[in-house]
Amino acid sequence: MSAISQRVVGMIARGVVALADAQRKLQTLQLRLTAQEVKDGVEHFEPYGYTSCPHDGAEALVLFPSGDRSHAVTVCVTDRRYRHLGLKPGEVAIYTDEGDKLVMRRGRIVELTTRIFRVNASERVELNTPQVVASDAVVSQGPLTAQDGLAVAGGGDAAITVAGTVAVSDDVVAGGKSVVHHRHPETGGITDEPV
Repeated sequence: MSAISQRVVGMIARGVVALADAQRKLQTLQLRLTAQEVKDGVEHFEPYGYTSCPHDGAEALVLFPSGDRSHAVTVCVTDRRYRHLGLKPGEVAIYTDEGDKLVMRRGRIVELTTRIFRVNASERVELNTPQVVASDAVVSQGPLTAQDGLAVAGGGDAAITVAGTVAVSDDVVAGGKSVVHHRHPETGGITDEPV
């Protein structure tokens, strides 16, 4: 085989990830290409806006520009052990080995599956939707404020409509009046606070 043919044949290889260094601006990998060939510091090119740190044992597609085996770049890493299965044509998923997944399904449905979903927004979170549904409870650890013009489930003129019991562990202030410390004039003087 001619030297040119050997270089063309050697331009693409499959490898297995041994180590990943995700602390660099461009992630690098240590790859096992064959039993005898181990490449260290192989640059891992990723699409803009997306990054991941692969597990040992993930599979890589490696290119050798100009067929030069001394300089390798990884253009794709996959891991069949954790791949999300069963997508329909056109659907897209982001997933992890722990079972977290974000699936963009047919019918314009986006489904997030995780244990804790945390939003770190320095200014605010906006939900531009006519309805928010919770299967169990909505818990606010800070003040809950309703403003005029908010959509109200079930209609009506109130900013917030509640169908059911509202349990409050501290106080409720309505129109500037405290429910816990409310007193009002009555024949013979001022009432005591509610018991």
